[in-house]
Amino acid sequence: MIKKSKEMHLGVVLAQVKNGSRRYLHQGRKFCEQKWNHVVERLLNKETYLKDAFLYVSNQ
Repeated sequence: MIKKSKEMHLGVVLAQVKNGSRRYLHQGRKFCEQKWNHVVERLLNKETYLKDAFLYVSNQ
């Protein structure tokens, strides 16, 4: 959050915006990586499940 002050130097405001945007970008990147890893894990589980089901049906 940007601190409010009547006599704030423009450079200070820009530095705060830059730091804030960097923090949110980092948090967003971590969230996307977590989601991607979750999707990959689910796909691998489904692939394993399908292989097992195919082998089960083939052996009947």
